[in-house]
Amino acid sequence: MMGVLLVLVALLSSPKKSPQESTPAVVETTFPFLVAKNAIVFGEPISADMVAIERSSTKREDVFTDPNDVIGRIPVLSVQSGKTLTPDIFESNAVSDQIRTGYRAVAIRIDDNLAGTGKLKPGDLVDVFSVFRRDDRDIGSTQSRQVLPRVRIITVGPKVVGQVVDKAKEKEAEAAQGNNPQRSVTVEVLVADVNSLLLAQQQGTLMLALRNPEDNAMPAREEFPEPTSVLKKKDNKDKTRKEPATTSPEDKAYGGIGIASVVGGPVPTAALAANTAKAEGNKNSKPKEEAPKTEMIRKGKATSEAAQ
Repeated sequence: MMGVLLVLVALLSSPKKSPQESTPAVVETTFPFLVAKNAIVFGEPISADMVAIERSSTKREDVFTDPNDVIGRIPVLSVQSGKTLTPDIFESNAVSDQIRTGYRAVAIRIDDNLAGTGKLKPGDLVDVFSVFRRDDRDIGSTQSRQVLPRVRIITVGPKVVGQVVDKAKEKEAEAAQGNNPQRSVTVEVLVADVNSLLLAQQQGTLMLALRNPEDNAMPAREEFPEPTSVLKKKDNKDKTRKEPATTSPEDKAYGGIGIASVVGGPVPTAALAANTAKAEGNKNSKPKEEAPKTEMIRKGKATSEAAQ
């Protein structure tokens, strides 16, 4: 009996635990993710003040969690304020990621039978040639010339340089190609040379000559006449400037060139020259004057004859 009393006294004298002490605290696990603190515009580098870190109870694998992963990078898509930042805003597999500064990607159509484009692969280096056929207008004689040297191929059909080939898409593209010999090829061209390539494609037949990547030989382009710009710059009104203003590659591209700069100048054919001379002759010649006529009477009948 005494033992029972001692147990009861011990229980009554022990301090009571608060409800908080009796129930262990549960710590909720959260995971960070980045959101756009301000609207992000494509083409502009992301700065630290454009992003913020938020947390979620669910872990996602397709989101950015560290600001250092996005700061300084240039998105290809615009992102609204509050939206989660995901890798697709940079689209790492875009063709534009493969283009160097100062260059442009230009799509051209090439005949497989003429240029052997079935052997070409993204990343190959080629020389671009074009055959211009006489048309008695802009091209006086049939000619072939190199349009651009050592040009890098970015894409051949569905294949893109630097990307793993999707076999399924490649088969679909080949099936769609069928027996059509024309194939789309994208090449990387200096911005100042884009006009030359476009004119060569429009006025001639393009062909690609594959070259060894270690072959760095280039034509001495400075020894040949500069293409004549279609648009002329405004007169320089700053009389204090002694040196002429330099023309940037972007200015050259905007100024444009004529077909004469690509094919070396129109040389009139014999027929064209004859037609021109004939037109000039007709314009300058005077109408032939008729000889004065004299009325004569013979055997009672009046007749008119040219005066001798």
